[in-house]
Amino acid sequence: MVRTQLENLIKFTFLFVKSELRFYDPSYIYEKWESVLSVHDDDLKLYTGDRTVLSEYEHVWGIITDDKVYTKVNIVYQLKQLGLSNSFSLPNIIELFEKYIDISEVSVNESRHTHPLLIDAISKWMLVDINKNEFKSYLRDFSIDSLLID
Repeated sequence: MVRTQLENLIKFTFLFVKSELRFYDPSYIYEKWESVLSVHDDDLKLYTGDRTVLSEYEHVWGIITDDKVYTKVNIVYQLKQLGLSNSFSLPNIIELFEKYIDISEVSVNESRHTHPLLIDAISKWMLVDINKNEFKSYLRDFSIDSLLID
């Protein structure tokens, strides 16, 4: 994993973590998934848990019949839950994504269409020493792993 991949995971997370899930149309979530993460649907591990957790969301937007769309919406729901808890940290964000995708498949291209307010929120979050240190640690660990695998 390279720096931009980790940054893209963080950007995707911050897109959704501060607002109510019901405000996001499934097509918006899909579009952000494609533009920020660019992980192919074929590489997505489907959500197989309790499908009632999104009942309020489905009440607003309709029943989601496509399992891949449901999984992406559910990932956003789980990110939102992390944001509401005391466990909003980079390791927990990465752990959540790893349940559903191979994070090495996240786009290496920088997502450039990010609102300045979102960039500011991420920057402030990264200024906290623990977040900055975890970010560096993950980059170091992924770099070492890539050397060992290659």
